[in-house]
Amino acid sequence: MLFGIIIFQSGCSSGKGGNSGSPPVAPTGLTATAGNAQVTLGWNKVSNAAAYNVYWSTSSGVTPANGTKIPNVTTPYTQTKLTNGTTYYYVVTAINNSGESTASSQVSATPSGSGGASAPPSAPSGVVATPGNGEVVINWNTVSGATSYNIYWSTTSGVTTANGTKISGVTNPYIHTGRVNGTTYYYIVTAVNSYGESVASNQVFAAPSISGTPPAAPIGVTATPGNGQVTISWNTVIGVASYNVYDSTNSGGPYIKVSSATSTNHTISGLNNGTMYYFVVTAVNSYGESGNSTEVFATPTSGGTGIPAAPTGVTVEYITSFNFLFVSWNSVVGASTYNIYFSTTAGTEKTSGIPITGISRTSYSGTQSLTNGLIYYFVVTAVNSYGESAPSSEVSIVAGMPASPYSVTAASDCSGNVTITWYDWDSSVTSYNVYYSTTSGTEQTSGLEISGVTNTGTTITGLTKGTSYYFVVTAVNSVGESAPSPEVSVIAGTPPPPAVVSATAGNAQVTINWSSVSCATSYNIYWATYSGVSPQTGIQITSVTSPYLQTGLTNGVAYYYVVTAVDSYGEGAPSQEVYAIAGAYTYTVGTFPFGIAIDKSGNVWVTNNNVFGGGNTISEITYSGSTISSYTVGINPAGIAIDASGNIWVVNSRGSCLTCSSNGTVTELNSSGSIINTHAVGFTPTGIAIDASGNVWVTNNGGNTVSEITYGGSTINTYTVGFNPQGIAIDKSGNIWVVNSCGSDSTCSSNGTVTELNSSGNTINTYAIENQSWFSNLIGNIAIDASGNVWVTNNGGNTVSEITYGGSTINSYTVGFGPAGIAIDASGNIWVTNLGGTITELDSSGSTIDTYVGAGGLPLGIAIDSSGDVWVTNAYLSSIGSVTEYTGGLATGPQYWPYTGPIWP
Repeated sequence: MLFGIIIFQSGCSSGKGGNSGSPPVAPTGLTATAGNAQVTLGWNKVSNAAAYNVYWSTSSGVTPANGTKIPNVTTPYTQTKLTNGTTYYYVVTAINNSGESTASSQVSATPSGSGGASAPPSAPSGVVATPGNGEVVINWNTVSGATSYNIYWSTTSGVTTANGTKISGVTNPYIHTGRVNGTTYYYIVTAVNSYGESVASNQVFAAPSISGTPPAAPIGVTATPGNGQVTISWNTVIGVASYNVYDSTNSGGPYIKVSSATSTNHTISGLNNGTMYYFVVTAVNSYGESGNSTEVFATPTSGGTGIPAAPTGVTVEYITSFNFLFVSWNSVVGASTYNIYFSTTAGTEKTSGIPITGISRTSYSGTQSLTNGLIYYFVVTAVNSYGESAPSSEVSIVAGMPASPYSVTAASDCSGNVTITWYDWDSSVTSYNVYYSTTSGTEQTSGLEISGVTNTGTTITGLTKGTSYYFVVTAVNSVGESAPSPEVSVIAGTPPPPAVVSATAGNAQVTINWSSVSCATSYNIYWATYSGVSPQTGIQITSVTSPYLQTGLTNGVAYYYVVTAVDSYGEGAPSQEVYAIAGAYTYTVGTFPFGIAIDKSGNVWVTNNNVFGGGNTISEITYSGSTISSYTVGINPAGIAIDASGNIWVVNSRGSCLTCSSNGTVTELNSSGSIINTHAVGFTPTGIAIDASGNVWVTNNGGNTVSEITYGGSTINTYTVGFNPQGIAIDKSGNIWVVNSCGSDSTCSSNGTVTELNSSGNTINTYAIENQSWFSNLIGNIAIDASGNVWVTNNGGNTVSEITYGGSTINSYTVGFGPAGIAIDASGNIWVTNLGGTITELDSSGSTIDTYVGAGGLPLGIAIDSSGDVWVTNAYLSSIGSVTEYTGGLATGPQYWPYTGPIWP
């Protein structure tokens, strides 16, 4: 199998602290809370400690002399990969530059599969204190098993449960009113259940002020219709305790306030069935009310959904150089599919337009041969079991006219010059025009023009420092000039964004690094838990230095960051966005990491494919994560598998040549990375699997065959399968299953197939699946569950196919954009990496459990270890790739790698 799944726990946290000139005293208040295969330790912080060491043993009487040491940790600390039913004993010491303290008192805990049901809850995470006018709002993440929460506060840093003022039985969020503006207040939070109180959270602080800013508008707003009512839901806005909901029967308002809410969902009742209602939500704090959220809409009904409403928000792009049409629209409640109709005559109807029917998404992308210079008119309809909606408002385009450039940015430099950059996919474009002025609302007719730019960027000199400039960009080809891009602005003389920014995850923390800017006097960070963070939408951290450590985060949550530089003229443009998933550990490996497998000792083995040049190596990440070793194999290593003896088998798709004129090879290494043997196989081998008898099976993508290296490597047999075979897996009966990317023809114009072979290499059956055409020699993978059902990623169709046991039924399930790797966990859930930057988790019936953010630019291989941790290879299109271990949960939400132009669905 080309991609597997594996997981293990590793990583450490390091702390910083002062040096008092003498070693610190021993920590006090040590507690141990049992969980499922883990124990969480908590203790009171020591004032002059820089970090802490944990010593543990499975025998009572543990000391620094006889215990196993875990160095440089912070409180709380969770030790994972423990054995349920075994008692673990712990002591903790504090350290600084002058030495190590004596040990704390010993504590013990016994992990259990029930997750420690008879123990106090774990400490709250993600605690945030937000200042208001005479108040502080405290937010935190829900703790599993907690029945209530306590807050302890003080006006002196170092608040503990022993010295802080206690507020019992609070709910999230909690507003601490009656505070003195200008005074700093320090807080910790504990969780409580019938077995006791948790250890304390990390300390947070805030200083109320009479002046401040209203909150950002809520995001993630949805509207769900019911009988005479609509339920509105939205994402939490940090530091906000209340929200206002407004509605209207007209899109765009005017809106009427219908309710206030303290939770993030609210049901509006007393509405008229059959009437379309439009809703916006605002957030409120002591400084005022945010702007409106994005508008959502819904139509209450008394029974069935009825014929859906006409789609809104229709947009059309046509890329002449690809004959590529892209149409998108807003989702319609109750719609199951959508139809597009287009023609060269205004007033397009369902009866007169050329139809594109049965679209299951809110966008369409595909090739269409339109005539340059002609005007085409488009409408979209929504369809369900009750019928087809009226057409949307008509949208027209001139075929061949270039689309507007997108992702336009403007950044000044220390000399006052401004560089404008943009993106464009259309190769028919011959040049670009840039228009700019000192007044917002720049158009082609009003701005100063820089014409005939042939690159996707230009620098404008001679500007006045301290003055704001506004810019738009148009594209030009033989048909004409596009509409202007969205306007961007910058103050000339502000510093450029830091060129290199990175975010590295740790346990409940993220470290942000950036390169220095010569004229900057300070830097600001803006962060959020959603992609697209900006100085306008993110939470600001001012006057920081690199590296900056953000603590108190929630493991499994993705945090997004941009950095700006500041000088005497103001704040510069934001850097490129970076993000990290707290608790997700990332390991740097070779170029274009591809296949992944985990041996029985928990070591992770990764092929570095070298598709863009590199080392032709495999990487070994040891179980503890402390060592990454590199071993040379053949050219362009791809699939990887490990046999029962612990030997590693690697497919080298280019064998011993760079021209692909000879056959490929398979390298066999021992567990120390030493080469045992090299076996010649067919042309461009890709996938690999090993059967119960130790025979090695390899797909030969360029030769339309499968090679069998018999046990011991004495014989190599070759069997014919379909076109462009890729992934391979072996079922419990010893039958071999092969994904063929192109079905029955070599042009990839038809759907793919799966070939089932017996152990003698004879074809048992062939099954038709969906399209496998894109990146056909890299992906299109296969896994088999415990029931014998076969699961296949269909990269060209954005789906997963399930061939049920016995081959009687083939089901199709939608996943993310560009599904690639696939693996199945111990619970029977199916995990799929998507080239769009996400990971989809399905249950055994094909229903999506959740979609998670991938921590890399191009998630490919996936494997799951015996602890249930998920491992993913991240094939960045740059010099270095990485492997991410998700130990604290994955982050929910869409994240798309990195192309956002109109030709991507």
